[in-house]
Parts: sequence; C-alpha cells; structure tokens
Amino acid sequence: MHVGHVELHTLGTRSLGVARSRMTSPRSRASASLMVVLNKDPITPRVIGAAIKVHAALGPGLLEKAYERCLAHRLQTEGLTVRTQVPVPIEFEGLVIPAAYRIDLLVNSTVLVEIKSVERLHETHLAQVVTYLKLSRLKYGLLLNFNSVRLSDGMKRVLNGSS
Repeated sequence: MHVGHVELHTLGTRSLGVARSRMTSPRSRASASLMVVLNKDPITPRVIGAAIKVHAALGPGLLEKAYERCLAHRLQTEGLTVRTQVPVPIEFEGLVIPAAYRIDLLVNSTVLVEIKSVERLHETHLAQVVTYLKLSRLKYGLLLNFNSVRLSDGMKRVLNGSS
C-alpha cells in the first residue's frame, strides 16, 4: 500500500527475507526495496522482538496501557531509550496545540510505536500512524495490535518517505 510518501509493510506469517530472485514484477521489486530500507533500521527488529516477548508472556485481552508499560520496560531492559506518551504539537493557521496527540512509545528517538488492543486493526488505525509520522517528522513507525492471537498478525510497519 502506498499513501503519499508513506509506505506500508504488513507483517504476518511471511518473512521479511524474501529472495529477490522470486520477485519479478515492478511491484515485487518495490516491496523488496522497502524491505531493504526497513531492514537498515536496527531498532525496529528489536522492538518487534520485544513486543513478541511481551505478547507471549501476557497474551491478548489486556488494556493498551498494560502492554505499553510492559513493552517500555522490556525495551529499557534491553538497553534502548524509551519515552512514553510523548506529546507532539500541531500547528494550524497560526494556532499551536502543544499536546494535540501523544506517541505511545518513542524508541531511541527514531521509531514511533502505536499500541492497540482491538478486535482487529482498521484503516483509521493505520491513518493515525501515518499522520503521527508526518507530524513528528519521524521515518519509522510500528502499529501493534496486542489483541491478536498471534502478534505477527497484528503488526504493521510504516515508513515515512517524506521525513
């Protein structure tokens, strides 16, 4: 999926290590290019690994705040810098709203993590991450739905190409 300059990569049962030789169409080559870009970010795979550990220990069904606190703890234990509920201002026609929204987790000042605990992810959840990335001028985003039986089925990576 391509939204303006923001690209999306959905994680599921498919590995990120798809061989280029199997990718022959332009769309497939673009996907391979996106995978390479995402794999250059050393923090995102660590966040995903930590999220999987939290989900394996707690399972689905808890409130978002519980997953947020536990994931932040796990990431800090692994030596990453984590800020929670980071306020981000917006400006509209001269009006500045200092804390218009809050990033659930900001990891090493580079990866935005939006945590959900919902029956299923909707396009509005993805749009939220896209907007947060644009407003914060961050490049990497993760949308994590902890209310999935398998966390990998509730993950989306988002790359902001305009940052």
